[in-house]
Amino acid sequence: MARLTSWTKFVGTLGGITFYLMNGKHYARQARQKNKKRFWLSRLFIVTKKENDEFGRASPLSASFRYLAHPLLYLIHTGYFPSQLTAVFRKIMLTDGSHGKGKRTLLAGDVSLLRGMEIAKQAKLQYLISQMPMVQLDQVDGLVKVNFSLVGRINPNAIPAGASHFQVKIGIVQLPESPKAKGKFFISGEESYIKKEESLDQLGEVPISYDLDLKDYLGTVMVGVYFFQESNGKYYPLKSSGAVRVLEVWKG
Repeated sequence: MARLTSWTKFVGTLGGITFYLMNGKHYARQARQKNKKRFWLSRLFIVTKKENDEFGRASPLSASFRYLAHPLLYLIHTGYFPSQLTAVFRKIMLTDGSHGKGKRTLLAGDVSLLRGMEIAKQAKLQYLISQMPMVQLDQVDGLVKVNFSLVGRINPNAIPAGASHFQVKIGIVQLPESPKAKGKFFISGEESYIKKEESLDQLGEVPISYDLDLKDYLGTVMVGVYFFQESNGKYYPLKSSGAVRVLEVWKG
């Protein structure tokens, strides 16, 4: 915005410049773009609009995923996970070689980029255990088997102060790409508390069924470890001490 100091005292628009009076002084500024539709349809902004369209689809997919996985996430401090997950979904879309810009999809991209993602802001599953559970996926029977028999004990140096027990949860998220389709979530292990010095091997192989009827979705297997303090037979969660990791992904 510029303030006029000489020759003119009229108000109005001339040559794309708007002249006006404010607090007894005359000012001039460039007129605002009125035709936004024409602006966005300009060939100069076609690429930008296509990029924005894809980002606009990645963001609600990220929100849907977090909503479905809430039972796994509410006990941990996720920090910037919403924006990080959106970025990963956008990155997956960019690997879609079947569609052009603006039409790339999540399911046509390399969904394996999500595998191994640590969700908590500070606690990481890779710091808690040296050997990740093995995941076996049966897409014929709609069954996931998570094998803990070789995982061993939790790293004692990574156990938070005050923790007496821990809990292991396994979750499956089925995230449809279509906003009209309803996603699914399945969880196991919510009621089991294990003493902090005991091994995860005792869990053995844990089977979880998922929905075979759902089509065109991103399937995700996650494992979370959460710490508790036992007092008088009750277990109190240690907030933000848990860790959740994406172990496996697939397309359904």
